[in-house]
Amino acid sequence: MQRPIAYTIFIACSTFLLACNPLPPERLLIHAGRLFDGSGGPVLKNMQIEVYRGLIVNIKQDDHQIFSNSSNTKIIDAREATVMPGIINTQLDLTYNYQINEPGDFYTAIQNLNLFINSGITTVADRGTSLAMALGLRRYVGTGRGRGPRLLVSGSTIHTYEISNANLNDRSTVTCLATTKNENKKNIDTYQMQIRQLAVAGVDFINFTNVPKHSDATKSPQIIHDCWCNIIKEAHIQKLLAFVEVSNEQERTIANKCKADVIISKPNTNYLAYSDTATKKFHKQPDLVSILLHDKNIDTTSPNVALTTITRDSAKLLGLGDALGRIAIGYRADIIVVKGSPDSDLTKLKNIQMVIIDGIVQPTSESISTWWATISAAFYVIWAWIGI
Repeated sequence: MQRPIAYTIFIACSTFLLACNPLPPERLLIHAGRLFDGSGGPVLKNMQIEVYRGLIVNIKQDDHQIFSNSSNTKIIDAREATVMPGIINTQLDLTYNYQINEPGDFYTAIQNLNLFINSGITTVADRGTSLAMALGLRRYVGTGRGRGPRLLVSGSTIHTYEISNANLNDRSTVTCLATTKNENKKNIDTYQMQIRQLAVAGVDFINFTNVPKHSDATKSPQIIHDCWCNIIKEAHIQKLLAFVEVSNEQERTIANKCKADVIISKPNTNYLAYSDTATKKFHKQPDLVSILLHDKNIDTTSPNVALTTITRDSAKLLGLGDALGRIAIGYRADIIVVKGSPDSDLTKLKNIQMVIIDGIVQPTSESISTWWATISAAFYVIWAWIGI
């Protein structure tokens, strides 16, 4: 009885929220003075990009006609800027408060959606946010009228630990790192079932890490190997990517042998460093150059290569290389406009002028109401919680 009532309330509220949001124009014409298309090639000059219903349908030399007879076409004049694919980041946590460097809450997640967009990040693979919140926020953003980057979610981080208190809505723990191989085998069914539950719930990938309880726990590489390989194997059976956080070279080697899709080094850096200028009272504008410099997998000695890594290569890493990470015909229109030439000077990435996701121009930090976004997103989180 409670669920039908909740469904009715949700549908009514969703209809009201959609009615309050005007439909975006179906067509965009972007006049780019400089086009970094993410292919790894040189920057193209004076190009015109046509977007229809979120899809890039044409790229040609610009005819410099900055007008349109259609009322359903939006013209974007970026002749004095660089147009490039949106940044794809695999190492952010929606509920982490990057301003004070400590875990946050639901309101923090709403602020971060705004924060990431203003940093030019159009896709985020969120690691660690509770399952209901992550799924709800993904639905909220995924409507095309929400406020935030595309979200890929894992639900709570799975900790391979010596105790088991698995709860999908908390930071999950899995009895995996036992003291003997026999004890380890007894726990296989537990974490395989947990991964299957996450798959049914609709996550995009799983994220796990090793948290040894005793100082000698890391001296059993075979146990870690057996455990991790079983987790990754089950994830792949469920058609999920497997993200692994490693703390040393031994764990990195094991993750590679077990065919992990994404390997992340710990301890995590402060992924969003700050400049001195506050854009709003809620947060400071992050310095994306610091993100690049802190990621050992990115070659910052070549800005062109670095930009390709955080666009095209990151999309491939997430299995989205045929849809995101490039400005090419047939790709989704996730695009940012940057003042200056970031392909020769990475510091120019701080000068984000416009962010487009799926062909929809995202509102600026000054034009969005955080409290209204919080109320809107809350309905989607409640809906996800009901469905789990």
